[in-house]
Amino acid sequence: MSPRAVLRHETWTLEPDREPDSEPTTYAMQCVVDGETSPPSEDFATPQNWVLEHCGRHPSHHTFREIITRPWRRGGTSDAAGDGLAGPLRGTLLIIVIAGSCGFVISVAVSDTTP
Repeated sequence: MSPRAVLRHETWTLEPDREPDSEPTTYAMQCVVDGETSPPSEDFATPQNWVLEHCGRHPSHHTFREIITRPWRRGGTSDAAGDGLAGPLRGTLLIIVIAGSCGFVISVAVSDTTP
């Protein structure tokens, strides 16, 4: 097999996944002092209550970090409206595939073109 390269530019978007089958957005809190983490929950009140309980058990622990797990998806070239977060991120994706005797090498580069 002789080496050959395939170059392709595509414009993609990155946006929150709002499909009916997408995973839910979940919230959790983590204690910075001991690393203990609340269970993830779709309701932010649950991790907040965990922080209060954790502080009751460990009065010297004052610092926490919020962990938000939000499903995202790569879209096509659509201009779907965002949900007020940051809107869709637009970028140009350069896909380079080099076929040679040892198999394929795939290189991906992304350039941000968000206005």
